[in-house]
Amino acid sequence: MTKEQEKLFDRWYQELWYLAQELEPYYDIDKVKSWSVFVWTKDTETEEGKNVFDINDDGIVMYIKDHKIIEEAKPIIEKIQKHFKNKYYK
Repeated sequence: MTKEQEKLFDRWYQELWYLAQELEPYYDIDKVKSWSVFVWTKDTETEEGKNVFDINDDGIVMYIKDHKIIEEAKPIIEKIQKHFKNKYYK
């Protein structure tokens, strides 16, 4: 990877990280990788958070089938997916 490509990737990844943080009012973010954002439910007093879904460029991988994604989070998820499709190396 050239230095220019590294700069582009770093900027792209930083933008992805900031987009993922927008989900924080609704979900916890476990990890942000260049291929996926790992999303968990929030801890409560009675229950630990659970890995509920991952956001990828080609969709959402659900781990809790009956989970309904919080409506306010859906536009943020769409922005994250759009960002994945706008790869840094284009």
